[in-house]
Amino acid sequence: MSIYKKLLAVKKAVPYLQKDKPKGNGLQYSYVTPGAVLSAVNPLLNEHGLFLKTEVVRCTTTRIFAKKKYIDVYNMGQKESVMIDVHETLFDLDLKFTFVDTDSDDQAEFLFSASGVNGDEKGLGSALTYAERYFLLKTFNIPTDDDDPDAFQTKHMSEEDKKAANDTKLKESNAKAAAEIEKRTAEINDAVKKLANCETVDELKMFKDTLPEYIVKSKAFTTPATARYNEIKTA
Repeated sequence: MSIYKKLLAVKKAVPYLQKDKPKGNGLQYSYVTPGAVLSAVNPLLNEHGLFLKTEVVRCTTTRIFAKKKYIDVYNMGQKESVMIDVHETLFDLDLKFTFVDTDSDDQAEFLFSASGVNGDEKGLGSALTYAERYFLLKTFNIPTDDDDPDAFQTKHMSEEDKKAANDTKLKESNAKAAAEIEKRTAEINDAVKKLANCETVDELKMFKDTLPEYIVKSKAFTTPATARYNEIKTA
């Protein structure tokens, strides 16, 4: 199996992930934690003999002001609250993620960029963690339970782009709904055809018990089912 077929197998198997970091403690949104992503993907990579190698291609740092905060200081034995500037470091990274097939030594390389800001000793780690999490989410198209608030660029879309995005989303939603209706209609029609195979009232009841509720309650099914019931009773 080629490395890309293995990656496709992982993509097919990786589950939907519910955002497991709730709002609160200063957070304005929920998100999928790095641990949840790795717990879902790592076993699948191991199963298919794939190793993920991470390399930092470029790293730049910028000293920035974070929000101000108050600290307590003591002056002549009296406690005072003083506002100070908090400095942090912004790390901008270009990375190369490489999947290595341990069975064939084939490799698949992907470039990715990420940023992270935190205290001097944590900013790099924040950027790396952010990059790994979103690289895996985007590479394997892992669905989460709502729109990602970390999609920074969405906040800066023009009204025209937002309208186009909404139109696309609406078309996809309508197409999905139409496909679901077509599927259910076909299943109802199939159930109606099978009514003729029911020769007794007990068989008819047993057949209905095997059907999903939406079929049993559909007028398109209940009408012919009632007619078949009357045919059996009067036969």
